Amino acid sequence: MTSRGSGMKKDQNQFFNAFIGKGCCFEGRLVFDDIVRVDGKLKGEVTSEKGLLIVGEQGLVDAKVRVARLLTAGRVRGRVDAAEKVEIQKTGLVEANIASPVLTLESGAVFTGRVCVEEKPESPEKS
Repeated sequence: MTSRGSGMKKDQNQFFNAFIGKGCCFEGRLVFDDIVRVDGKLKGEVTSEKGLLIVGEQGLVDAKVRVARLLTAGRVRGRVDAAEKVEIQKTGLVEANIASPVLTLESGAVFTGRVCVEEKPESPEKS
C-alpha cells in the first residue's frame, strides 16, 4: 500500500477514507463513502451507501452497521445490513443479525445470529 492524497491507496481506484488502528477506539456515528478499515475498536453506528467496511483480525466493531459491503477477519457485534455482500473470513467472529443478498463464510469463521437473505436491504439514507 502507498499513501496518496487523503487516503491510503488500496488499488488504482479505491482509497481508505479512514483507518482505526490497533489501540485506537472510536465511539459515535461514522459515515463514509469508499473504504474504512478497523483494527482497533468501533462502537456506535456505521453508515455507507456505497462503501466497504473492513474489520482486521484485531478489530472489534460493536455497532449498527449499514454498508454496501462488509469484510471481516475480526469481531463484529450488533446488526449488519449490507446492500451487496457480507464476507466473514476464517478468523472472523460475528455475533449479529445480518441482512444481505450474499453471505460468505470461510472455513473456521464463527457466526451467531440470524440471516435474512434479501434482494437489497433498505438504503442507509432512508433510516
